[in-house]
Amino acid sequence: MRKEENCIILELGDQLYRYDLGDHLPDNWSTDYYNPEYITPQYGRKNAIGAFFFYNDCRAAKQTLAQAIHDQTKKGHKYDLGTITYCEVTDEIRLLDLQTGLYQCSNIISVLLELDIDIISDRFYNYPFKQSYSILANAVDNLYSDKLNTRLEAAREINQFFKQYPPLLGQSLTDFGNGEPFKEMLQSKNYEGYVFMENLISDTFCLFNSNKITSPTHKIVCVESDKELQELIKAIGINSNKSDM
Repeated sequence: MRKEENCIILELGDQLYRYDLGDHLPDNWSTDYYNPEYITPQYGRKNAIGAFFFYNDCRAAKQTLAQAIHDQTKKGHKYDLGTITYCEVTDEIRLLDLQTGLYQCSNIISVLLELDIDIISDRFYNYPFKQSYSILANAVDNLYSDKLNTRLEAAREINQFFKQYPPLLGQSLTDFGNGEPFKEMLQSKNYEGYVFMENLISDTFCLFNSNKITSPTHKIVCVESDKELQELIKAIGINSNKSDM
C-alpha cells in the first residue's frame, strides 16, 4: 500500500480482512450478500450499492466482530458462530483518501469540494438523524469566508451535523440511497472506492468492485470457545456498563 495526494493505492499482495455474523457466506464475492446487522424496515439495505468493506488488519475485523456480537446479544439475537474473511489484492486499486490528516468532518467536506465532489445536496441524507446534507449549504460557503470567526462557526456547524464524529461521515457517504451518487462521483474521478477512519487499529477500505481481489477465504469462529473473542466481548461489556453509569 502506498499513499499519493488525496489517494491511497492498494498494491499487489496487500491483505484485507472483514467480519460477518454467522457462517453462511458465499464462496465468491457477491453484491447480493448483506450482513444481517445492516438492514432496516424503513430504508432496506444499508449497503445498497453492494460495496465491499475491509480492514487491513485482522485484529480490527475480530474486534468489530466482538462488538457486533455484543450488540446483537443486547437485542436478544444470539450468534454461536462468526466469520473472519480475508483476501489479497491482485492489482493496484486507487482509493480516495478521506483519512490522512483529516481530523474533523469539516476537513473531509473541504477536501471533497476541492476535488469537485459536491455532496452538499438533497441527494445525500444523514439517515441516523433524518436530515439532508443540503442544510449545510450556507455553512459550507462560510468555510471560505475571509473572516476567521465565520469560518470557525461554519466548521462547528458542519462537525455538529455529524455529531463531531468523522467515522459517521465516512459511513454515511455510502449509506442507503447515498451510495449510488457517491459511487458515480468517485468513479468519474477514476477512484475505485475510498478510505476513511473508523477503527483505531485499521482504516476502513471501501471497494466498489471485487475484480482486483482474490476470492474470499473464510475462517469460522466459534464464539464460545474462541478465547480472544471472548476477552474482547467481555471488555466491550465492561466499557458499556461504565458508560451507562
